Amino acid sequence: MRAFGRSPEQLVDAHTETLGEFLGKNDGRIPQTALDARHVGPVDARNEPEFFLRQSLLQPKPAHIRAKELPHIHARDTPEFMPIGPRTMSHNLLDFRALGSNLAAMLDERASYLDSSGLEKVLEHRFVAELATSLWIEGCRDVELLRSEVDAHGYDLVIEARGTMRHIQLKSMVAGGKKQHVTVNTRLAAKPSGCVVWFDYDPYTLELGPFRWFGGVPGAGLPNTGDIVAKHSKANALGQKNERSGHRVIRKSKFQQVDTVGALVQLLFGNKTMR
Repeated sequence: MRAFGRSPEQLVDAHTETLGEFLGKNDGRIPQTALDARHVGPVDARNEPEFFLRQSLLQPKPAHIRAKELPHIHARDTPEFMPIGPRTMSHNLLDFRALGSNLAAMLDERASYLDSSGLEKVLEHRFVAELATSLWIEGCRDVELLRSEVDAHGYDLVIEARGTMRHIQLKSMVAGGKKQHVTVNTRLAAKPSGCVVWFDYDPYTLELGPFRWFGGVPGAGLPNTGDIVAKHSKANALGQKNERSGHRVIRKSKFQQVDTVGALVQLLFGNKTMR
């Protein structure tokens, strides 16, 4: 207690533990630690070590204020139309149990699309195999086959045999299907001997037949496709199906039915036999 009646120079001899205890009892904000006597009174910077004058390495930290917990919001409990902002997106927890059926439907649709694309290629390979087999049996050994990378020009296959080159558009339908027409790209008419082959297939065995033929004799162009302009299968935002100006609708009645691959070969490449 009497230490505080002395001059600053005399404070050097003060008992630091006693001094710290005394300050701690009168000011609760000061921690109960021993004080360095050099920190009390005037300080001569020339006599202090360098580290004592160095700027503190401690950086101030912003106060962290914990936000109030928000209740869990499920998508099925919210209105059908709801404005979405950053706050809404961060606190709305979607309940996928309510969306499960829709999600499953989307996956099924995607799987069906992939299956359809794969099936199209399998049927194309089967058609080429049966056509080439029939030509081989009939004595035609020189057959050239080309495939189109895209369907922009109206054909899927180019097959040359017996001196005739055919640009062929393939169409398929499951056996017993009710489809009454197909759409054809008008650019196919610009190809020499362009034609359309439409066949049924068994969904269990993938056996092909019967066939339908729309074309001319070898060397002749595609017959008149008519004036019925095709439309897109999907509607736009207004619910309207826009026209596809470069495509025409050809009704089933315009096709000639062909029962066997051999008969189809005759229509495609004529009766010439080349060995």
